[in-house]
Amino acid sequence: MQSSYEAIGQISDDKRSIDIHNFELYSSPFELLKGVDLHITIKKRGRKRSVQQNAYFHAVIVPIIKDFLKETSGVTYDNEQVKLFIYHEIVGMQFRETEIAGKNYYELVGKRMSQRTTEQFNEAKEIIQEKMALLDIVIPDPSPKKYNLL
Repeated sequence: MQSSYEAIGQISDDKRSIDIHNFELYSSPFELLKGVDLHITIKKRGRKRSVQQNAYFHAVIVPIIKDFLKETSGVTYDNEQVKLFIYHEIVGMQFRETEIAGKNYYELVGKRMSQRTTEQFNEAKEIIQEKMALLDIVIPDPSPKKYNLL
């Protein structure tokens, strides 16, 4: 049995219980915890970017920019390198240098696409579309049929 579980839910109208979404997924582990003292943390749920947004980023944005980079530089970059280019050159994230045990390391400062809320993701998507349009590269909007949660 796992030592901890995370679930999403709402405080009930009588404020005496929590209604857990998709309770059937947790019913077996919760049965084992019945009668046991628990440590419970409650926090407001943030809206992380959706699965559809993630798919759109990796299946549409990254490949288009990857092709653009190959056409303009003659170099084929892997997806991680393309994402670094997107984050730094297009979205405007910065690199921070840190020295650890005499060696220099670099990290991106800011939220990657997977760490953004749905609204922050959409703002970054629009920045990417606008900046690439200046280079005559079209990043299409997602299909409303497939990506209706954007």
